[in-house]
Amino acid sequence: MAITTINLSDNFVSHVRKINEISGNVGDVSTLLTGDSDVVSAINTLKTLLADFDDSADIVGIARSAISIINASGDGSVSYDSDTGVITYTGPSAAETRAHFVSGPGVTYDSTAGRFSVTNGVITNAMILDSSLTSSKFANRVTLNILASDGSVLKTLYSPGS
Repeated sequence: MAITTINLSDNFVSHVRKINEISGNVGDVSTLLTGDSDVVSAINTLKTLLADFDDSADIVGIARSAISIINASGDGSVSYDSDTGVITYTGPSAAETRAHFVSGPGVTYDSTAGRFSVTNGVITNAMILDSSLTSSKFANRVTLNILASDGSVLKTLYSPGS
């Protein structure tokens, strides 16, 4: 903002314009919250109020004390150390993660170990997604030979497996 200077040589219209400009820059004294009757007194009052906070460490301390953390809900946790200004987030524990899994038809879930088990004979084709079973998921490969009446192999079928 440029400094407004009133010169005695200015005409009346220029005096009025410059005085209004200065008045606008200073503001309305009646709106001062310090209770002072002029701008200089208000500035001095603020300086006195802030004198205790001239050290930047005090200002940092005020800023840090104004921050708070609310660990509302959910997995994991967050904390704040106002002495250092460090916010720490700790991700969910294994137990918190496991708590989101549940058993279903033909499947049991051990939340302590985090292990799913399939109940023998309960899984149906409708429960298995297309392409979800591959040979690597089976422990042993089984071969089935279809023989002709003379003992020769007509067709060989292989189960999935390693």
